[in-house]
Amino acid sequence: MKPFLRIARGLGRYPMALAASVLCSLAVAMLWGGNIGAVYPVLEVCLNGKSVQQWIADDITEAETDIAEYNAQLVALPKPGEANATEATDLQRRHLQDDIKSCEETITNRQWVQPYAEYLPKDPFYTVLVFMTILLAATALKNLFIVANLVTTTWAVQKTTLDLQNEYTEKVLALDMAAYDKFGTSQLVTHFTESIEHVSKGLHVLLGASVREPLKIIVCGVGASLISWRLMLFTLMIAPPTALLISTLSRKIRRTLKAHVSDSVHLNRLVFQSVMSLPAIQAYGMEKPMAHEVDLAGDERMRRSVKISFWIAMTKPVTELAGITAVALSLVAGAYLVLNQQTDLFGIQMTDRPLTISQMLIFFGMMVGMSDPARKLTDVYSNLQIGIAAADRVAEILDEESRLAYNPNSVSDAVAGDRNSDTSAETASDAAHASSTLFTDGRVEFRSISFGYLADQSVLDEVTLSVESGETVCIVGSNGCGKSTLAKLLLRFYDPHDGQVFIDGVDLAEVDPRVVRRAISFVAQTPAMIDDTVSANIRFGTDGASEEEVIKAAKLARADEFIVNLGKQYDTEVGFDGNRLSGGQKQRIALARAFLRNPAILVLDEATNQIDQHSEQMIYDALRDYARDRTCIFVSHRPEVFELCDRIIVMDQGKVVASGAPEELLNTCPPFAKLFAANLDLLSSRQAA
Repeated sequence: MKPFLRIARGLGRYPMALAASVLCSLAVAMLWGGNIGAVYPVLEVCLNGKSVQQWIADDITEAETDIAEYNAQLVALPKPGEANATEATDLQRRHLQDDIKSCEETITNRQWVQPYAEYLPKDPFYTVLVFMTILLAATALKNLFIVANLVTTTWAVQKTTLDLQNEYTEKVLALDMAAYDKFGTSQLVTHFTESIEHVSKGLHVLLGASVREPLKIIVCGVGASLISWRLMLFTLMIAPPTALLISTLSRKIRRTLKAHVSDSVHLNRLVFQSVMSLPAIQAYGMEKPMAHEVDLAGDERMRRSVKISFWIAMTKPVTELAGITAVALSLVAGAYLVLNQQTDLFGIQMTDRPLTISQMLIFFGMMVGMSDPARKLTDVYSNLQIGIAAADRVAEILDEESRLAYNPNSVSDAVAGDRNSDTSAETASDAAHASSTLFTDGRVEFRSISFGYLADQSVLDEVTLSVESGETVCIVGSNGCGKSTLAKLLLRFYDPHDGQVFIDGVDLAEVDPRVVRRAISFVAQTPAMIDDTVSANIRFGTDGASEEEVIKAAKLARADEFIVNLGKQYDTEVGFDGNRLSGGQKQRIALARAFLRNPAILVLDEATNQIDQHSEQMIYDALRDYARDRTCIFVSHRPEVFELCDRIIVMDQGKVVASGAPEELLNTCPPFAKLFAANLDLLSSRQAA
């Protein structure tokens, strides 16, 4: 409940829409009860052949006559303290005094209304026409307020939902990699597409129907209490057990909803996996098994949905039965009081004066007016429960604490300025300025690093490694030895469990991760492409770059030669994930993007593993020109990259076991020889040829 209320407080950012929505709900409720009450003068006055003015005068005369009669009875009773005074006479005296007080209130009320009644027609039929016209006008006005209420509510809720989506997106993009590992892509996407939508519906209900319908109940309750508040409380005896039963059902709904969200996450995970692995699925003939697995997950989600619908459906007969019971009680009790002209029920005083048929009908109408919004509150309550359960799941992401802590008083913050700057462009500019101030040489040092992705799994074990400024090195080793993990630690995707990582003598644990990453350009094995133009993809991460700088970077990366042959050259759309480009073209665009940032350190993680030999050679030519006087770190299995490197670093089972020139390592390092002996001989023969 707390996460939902925390999100709901966001509605307060739009006070005008919030106030307009509440005022419109209040107006709708007042007109709802007023329309029912408007029937009273028609029933009580006009249909008895009287004008309103005559009815008021007769009511005042009748009340005055009753007062005189009650006073006469009081005089006849023995006074308190006299010898013949008893408890029965004292009780009768109090009843008579209450009756006199009731008659005096009637006279006061009628005298207050009397001047305004003079504006009404003297003829009863025309009076009926006036009241029916007022009733129609009030109904039309009520509908206008309903429309205004829906519009203002939707506007405030959609703005709040947009704020929540933006906050969620910013949080997801700022999560560390360990959090991504924890939640997974499917869960993060499901919460954005489904959970936030459920929260939005809950907010709409919270501000709309959950305000409007209870106000209707309150207005009708006030109207019924003006006739007989005791009788109203008597008919509402059914409310406490009904509330208890609905509360029990709501707990079941919320538990089932949480499981349903987990089912949705699992189903989306399977769908994502199927789509992303489609070539492999088709190549190995796994269409039917994968479809069956998705079907099973969908069936489980469907069963949970039916269960939710069952519990929600159970709340409807409960509230409807409670409403009918309350109306029936009011009708039976009222009929007894009217037909027998009694004021007591089971010895309990219900009214000060016997009810008329018209009063009873209006009381009954008010009870019906309470039961209808009470019935609608069933759907309101169900949608609120769905929104509350969804808010709990969204809050898990929003409340996730970053594991990448840093010293807020570090040099990087002093340079970068306020962490909560107004725009991403300002943030990027601040990070770039701080990075260029902190990291100028690009000297990298890993000092006694130990790390594992899981608590019981060690990937790196006491790794100590230095890369000098301007040096080009290649980290090699068998799969799973930890070489790519070193690159991730350098980029502060993760922090080591033990040890420290330094750039230019600055401990990265003390620096804002954004500042660290601004000093490094990273080219992955599968480059990320945004669904935009070639130019936008090269400029990605360097928004302030001019078109000339973009073209210069593309030429340096040997990408310009194919870009100029595209339909719209640099304005050509690359498609989703760059699906209109080849692997080599995407890799060269990624390289141009890295060059454009002009970083102190360049990291390439298996960047040429999935491209053809021609594209690979072009990338090596580009790197040969770019790497001069710049720190470059390759993570690769390709011996072709060795000619670019000053030193080869060999890792095995989470440790650095050797470093040096390839020829030296062939003779002194068995793990290196095992990996590259055959490849180096082949490479040497090619070069000789």
